[in-house]
Amino acid sequence: TVSSDFPEIDIQESEQNVFVRVNTTSAFGNTDIDGALWTLGVIGDSSGDQGMTVKFGTKTSLDNNYEVTFYWYYNEEKAISDTYSFYLITTDIRGNQWKVVSEEDIHLVIHEFEVDNGITPGDIAINNQTGLATVKAGNSFTIDITVHVGGDPLIEFNPIQVSIMLVTGANEQIIYETMIFKAPISTIQTSFRYTFEKEGEYRIKVVIDKSNWVKESDETNNVAEFLLLVSEPKEEDFVQSIIENAKDSGAMTIFIALSVALIVMATLYFRKGEEIDFEWEDDDEF
Repeated sequence: TVSSDFPEIDIQESEQNVFVRVNTTSAFGNTDIDGALWTLGVIGDSSGDQGMTVKFGTKTSLDNNYEVTFYWYYNEEKAISDTYSFYLITTDIRGNQWKVVSEEDIHLVIHEFEVDNGITPGDIAINNQTGLATVKAGNSFTIDITVHVGGDPLIEFNPIQVSIMLVTGANEQIIYETMIFKAPISTIQTSFRYTFEKEGEYRIKVVIDKSNWVKESDETNNVAEFLLLVSEPKEEDFVQSIIENAKDSGAMTIFIALSVALIVMATLYFRKGEEIDFEWEDDDEF
């Protein structure tokens, strides 16, 4: 009978591997174990046994057991975030195999290079319009941003930094910044309302993960730019002003605002149509 135990299973993040130390004992002594045949396997709770290879480290023959070490380079094996356990297959000199599974398991959140947060110019809309956008100076507008998230679907915690910057020559000014969270594989949207007081052409840049908090499989698709044309301000439109101010307050507020606007317009219209009646006072002198 051959038995094994796993006194050490350690995640070495700096080396991006898991160090595993195993003690193996035979009831008939070390000579009963084939010291050349050692197999360490990996089992994931969600991914199962994918046949991932573990690199053999060292073998030490002690008084009545073997101490064997292994290294599992999980990034090289393209492992996903999962809960993993290990098993050792030992062979005795008669060719019998003995498989022992570790009681201890580890949970890996393999974030490095397993996430891809991306954005393209087509993922930016101004007032629900993509492409070249035009707004009026002094009027607020909405920037809608769609972020695509790819990678390992088992990663639950994925922070996405979204920065909107105004580009003037070589200068970049952050006009809005937020943090959103989304796990692969999906999309997520965020919006921002802004106003330019002066007409002109404005270059807007949207950057995903500007601070490089997330190490992604593709770092080249995190920036999108667009040109915004701001035209001359238009004369104040009373009804439009009421609607714009009510947009963020819900459908009932817009309904009430429209009703008030129609009443005011009707009142102005009927007053305009009234004839002016001048009354002359009687003067006894004429």
